[in-house]
Amino acid sequence: MTNHPNRSQSEPVAIVQTRHYYGPRAERSLVKGDDGRGLIFSRRAEAQAWIDDTEQHVYRLSHGEHGAPDYRIRAVGDLPEYLRGQL
Repeated sequence: MTNHPNRSQSEPVAIVQTRHYYGPRAERSLVKGDDGRGLIFSRRAEAQAWIDDTEQHVYRLSHGEHGAPDYRIRAVGDLPEYLRGQL
């Protein structure tokens, strides 16, 4: 989890999830809502609260995964194109 201290606290953000697989291989995607699209949070504090809540629960590994995912808060405007396409 990384916050960028120079960013505005009111800038829309998304959470990038990195899942780690044996191989080694990592897959990055946005955390998604029930509609399958990336979640956008209006404030970093809301995104951090989502991460904190998620990390309180047991994570069930998918086939080939070797650990729980990492989460990183990113400003929507700074997302790479392949992640912006998930919004």
